[in-house]
Amino acid sequence: MNLIQRACVKYRPTALQRVKIENAIRQHQHQRPLPQMPVSTAFNHSFQPTRSFSFSSIFDTKYNNNDHRHEGIEMHPQSISNQIQPGNFIIRPGPTQKKRYTEFVYGYFWMLKDLSKSNEKPILSNVELIPEAKAKTFPRLSQIKSLTGHVVNLPEYFWRKNRAMDAHAQCTVVAVSFRDFGYQLLSSWLNTFREAFAESNKRDRVEIIRLNISEGWFHKYILKGFILGFTRNNTPTEEHDQTFVYFGSSQQLEIFRDSLRMHNAMTGYVFLLDGLGRVRFAGCGPATDEEVERLVGMANELMSPAKFDWSAPRSTSGRGVSANKRPKRR
Repeated sequence: MNLIQRACVKYRPTALQRVKIENAIRQHQHQRPLPQMPVSTAFNHSFQPTRSFSFSSIFDTKYNNNDHRHEGIEMHPQSISNQIQPGNFIIRPGPTQKKRYTEFVYGYFWMLKDLSKSNEKPILSNVELIPEAKAKTFPRLSQIKSLTGHVVNLPEYFWRKNRAMDAHAQCTVVAVSFRDFGYQLLSSWLNTFREAFAESNKRDRVEIIRLNISEGWFHKYILKGFILGFTRNNTPTEEHDQTFVYFGSSQQLEIFRDSLRMHNAMTGYVFLLDGLGRVRFAGCGPATDEEVERLVGMANELMSPAKFDWSAPRSTSGRGVSANKRPKRR
């Protein structure tokens, strides 16, 4: 038992008095005194701050820039989501360029303000397909479970049937929601899209996937049964195999959500993937007739083979040389 412990046992000081005793002993022993800690934490003499307050996150160590974000996703210029930086920060204007959490700047109900500012569409629907040069693969999400009990990993699940790994062989519509409000909005996209390919000869090459995400330990351990039951009751039986539910922490979903710019959890998101799992279209909120028609047209365009441009100049070397110009055999 050292001197500090013996003094605490004999005099039984309060938490704040204990810190003063330690500082006095450290000064007597020519050591650096402890900082004056709050009373709530002063009871633990071994307390050491484990987190720096420089607003650093996983993006500062793993991503030093925005390379993980999908460039083709267009944000509403007036939305709050458009201002959010990796790590759920907003840079306040001014000479210091200070970082602040989104909740600190716009309040706890900033998502509702975001929907009001952006007309319920923080992400604008793409007018045309995202070019292959800009398109990125759907971000990774492991150990998600369907309503029938199958456990899969994304994005490998999207190209499980594409043995030839052909980008035009198939397409997948992924509908992502975090709340019941967003789950209900996705029907305006999926019902019309499903009807458009019901009688088409391409219906076997089109797949619709629903992904319901619940964040936090309270949803995972307390409300998990209620959420699963609600999802089963509101999903047709024939769609249970294509409906997936994922329970994870905010830290696990931080990169996943930021990659697809799904900052607002109050709405639903729709993504169109090609045969290689690359995101070629993004939209959110309630769908208009024009947006659904555009989504159907882009799906047909993805499944159409690439057309050869006959007007482009062709090579005249190797096999491209015409027969009358080839050297004769001796």
